[in-house]
Amino acid sequence: MIFVSVGTQKFQFNRLIQSIDDFVRDGKIQDEVVMQTGYSSYLPRLIESHKFFSPEKFDTYIDDCDVLVTHGGVGTIVKGLKANKPVVVVPRLEQFREHVDNHQIEIADAFAAKNYILKCIDVNSLPSLLYVAETHSFERYVSQQGKAIDVIEKFLTSSNQKER
Repeated sequence: MIFVSVGTQKFQFNRLIQSIDDFVRDGKIQDEVVMQTGYSSYLPRLIESHKFFSPEKFDTYIDDCDVLVTHGGVGTIVKGLKANKPVVVVPRLEQFREHVDNHQIEIADAFAAKNYILKCIDVNSLPSLLYVAETHSFERYVSQQGKAIDVIEKFLTSSNQKER
């Protein structure tokens, strides 16, 4: 199953949603697809879709999917990586009024440079990237959150000891 998430920003992402719907119609994507469409106005005709999911349902779809296709939001990308899922990132683009700027390209570039994800700028290449994602050897993502917490705890501990 392919899980598609466009995030919760109040911008449409019709370009991605309609393209995937067309790929399913044309037989270029034959897997089951479940999609979170957010504030997009295009409603898929051939795909199970919902505007939003509860956090629990969202996590279940990530856990159950074979490939995650997502916008360039760090939160969703990291959720997919932590679940050890192949992630294909389709950044929202300013030129299509999908966001206020192109920062999602920079985010996708950073993750792709470390071989954590596949980046898809041209949605016409998405079907072939989905195939690649199933067999690609990605680097394993290791969250740095624990290290940050350790640094903060060390700092707080040393500060408390100095005050005594």
